[in-house]
Amino acid sequence: MNPSGLILAAVLLTIAAKPNESSLVTDYLVAVIRSLASRYPGVHQCVFFGAQLKGGAFVGTALGQVLQDPRLDFATRSVITMNFREENAEVLRYPLVLLIEVERISENVRNFLSNTNMFDPCYWNHLKNNKIDIDVTGVAPDEKSEATAFETMETSLVSGDVFAVPRSAVSMVQLFMMPFSWQVWTTLALILAMAEIVHLLFPCSLKNDPILLVLCGLEKYDLHRSGQLEKFLLMPLIVLMFFAICAYETKLLSLMTSKPAAKTIRTIQELVDSGIQIKANLLTDFLLINNTMIRNSLINATVDIFNMDMVHAYLLEQSTAEHFCTRYYDPDQRIHR
Repeated sequence: MNPSGLILAAVLLTIAAKPNESSLVTDYLVAVIRSLASRYPGVHQCVFFGAQLKGGAFVGTALGQVLQDPRLDFATRSVITMNFREENAEVLRYPLVLLIEVERISENVRNFLSNTNMFDPCYWNHLKNNKIDIDVTGVAPDEKSEATAFETMETSLVSGDVFAVPRSAVSMVQLFMMPFSWQVWTTLALILAMAEIVHLLFPCSLKNDPILLVLCGLEKYDLHRSGQLEKFLLMPLIVLMFFAICAYETKLLSLMTSKPAAKTIRTIQELVDSGIQIKANLLTDFLLINNTMIRNSLINATVDIFNMDMVHAYLLEQSTAEHFCTRYYDPDQRIHR
C-alpha cells in the first residue's frame, strides 16, 4: 500500500439493539464495511475496540455478530481493549476500519466533558517568576484505575515538532560568493564604482584606470609620478583590495577543502519546493498524511535519529532536534561534520 494514499478510518458507533433489530444493525455494519473496502485497494483490516470487554470478546452485541460474520472474511479482524499500548500500534495498518462499541450512550446525561484550567494562576506565576522549567516536587496519579491512570509533571516549557532538513551542496557560483557576505560585496562594488566615476570625470588627473590598477595591477602611467589626487585616491584602494583579496583567497581555500552547505530552509513551503523527501514512521506519525502540503513528500520508513542519511528530512521533537542536529552540522562554520 502506498503510504501516501488516503487513510481510511471509519468510526462506527453502535448501541445495544433489541433482539429483533440486532440482525439489521449487523447487516448495516457489514454493508458499510464492504462499501468502504471496495473503494480502496490493499489488505483491509477491521479493528474492534471495546473499553469494557472481558476476555477480548463481544458477547451478545451487534459488534460480536459483525466480528464473526463470514461476509468479512476478506479482511483481517482484530480486537483491542483499554489495555492496548502504543508499542502494539503495528497492528494498525492502512486502510483500516475502526469499530467502537459505545455502551450506555444516553445514561448520566449530566456527565459531560468540560474544559478545565489545570493550572492555578498563582502556581503558574510561581513557575514563570522563579524561572522554573520543570517542577517535580510532587507527582501523583490522577486516577485509581490502572488502565486509565496517568501521571502529571508540571512544566512551563513549550515544546513542538520541527523538520530536520539537510543542507544540499552549493553550486560553483555560490562557492565563489560565500567567502564574503552580501554587505561586503556591495561595499566593495560601490567603492570601485565611485573610483571609476571619478576617473571618467577627471581623465587628466587620473591617468590610470582604478579597477585595472587595483585588481589587476596594470599601470598605464607610473603611479609614483602621478598627481596628488591620483595618489590620494588609488593608494588606499590598493591597500584595501590587497587585504580583501588575501582574506578572500584564504576563505575560498578553506571552503574548497570542507563541505560548504547551501541556504537554510526555514518554511514548510520552501521544504516542499526543494523536492527533499520526508522520512517518517507513518504508524506513529499518521497525522502527517492528512497534511495536504507535505503528503506527496512523505516516505514511510523507520526513523533513527542517530543515523540520519543527510539526504531526507525528518520530523523530530524540537528539543531533540536542537541536541542531535549538532552531530551532523556546525551552524557557526556552516559546514557538515
